[in-house]
Amino acid sequence: MRFALKNGLCLLPVTLLLMACQTSEPAPAEMASSSGKVAASKQGGNVSNKLIKQERRPVQEWQHGTVKYLTMEGGFYGIVTDEGKKLLPMGLAAEYRQHGAKVRVKGELIKDMMTIQQWGTPFKITEIELLAPGLKHPPGQAER
Repeated sequence: MRFALKNGLCLLPVTLLLMACQTSEPAPAEMASSSGKVAASKQGGNVSNKLIKQERRPVQEWQHGTVKYLTMEGGFYGIVTDEGKKLLPMGLAAEYRQHGAKVRVKGELIKDMMTIQQWGTPFKITEIELLAPGLKHPPGQAER
């Protein structure tokens, strides 16, 4: 009797520790029905969840802004609109990477996305026009 009680008491902390380490993930069906962003696919009998697309909010009208080269996090280009909004363009084409350039841009804001820059709102450009050129090379950097 003492042996059974001793073994039961030893297993209790181990069981509680294992239960605490488990993560509770929603089932694929729950995820698909709740967010509408996840699709389940079968691969070799296993169900895997895949993100179909980032949540985006369309920007309907053209916005005017200035392309800025920022030296944080290794350097990157951002767009500051005339209203003061900070847009972090994803995949800005090389011909628009000009510090101080004036542009007219249209695109989609990407929500729920983290970047290493931690500056502005990630932005997928759908249309862009160069209104006035800027510096071909970032300030303080010579031609490579």
